[in-house]
Amino acid sequence: MVTPFDGVVLLVEDDDDDALLATEALRRSGCFSQVRRVRDGWEALSAFADRDVQLGLVILDLNMPVMDGFEVLTALQAEGEAQGLPPVVMLTSSDDPAERARAEAHAIVAEYVVKPLTRAGAQRLHGLVTGEAAA
Repeated sequence: MVTPFDGVVLLVEDDDDDALLATEALRRSGCFSQVRRVRDGWEALSAFADRDVQLGLVILDLNMPVMDGFEVLTALQAEGEAQGLPPVVMLTSSDDPAERARAEAHAIVAEYVVKPLTRAGAQRLHGLVTGEAAA
């Protein structure tokens, strides 16, 4: 049996449909119950700065208006914020090997997931943050 993860998952996703699919996959996996959604990179940076919320996992969309996922990663590293961050998972519609390599070149990126996030994918992410094997 999988132990539910206590931490808050920060979902950074501008598209309402993709956010709904990801949130439902996380909840239906039985692994995650606390999901906080923000819509763009600026909101994500504000959420990282909020020390009252204990983030356990960040799911970051790659392609967003205002500030994309790469810009968020660069801003975090430039501000020295990357040190205390939980694992960051890039969530994207792109299966482009060059984009994957660019994302994985950032030390804080733990996983690269092509949309949609599925229940099985959410269970794999649970293993990433807890060290438990996926069910």
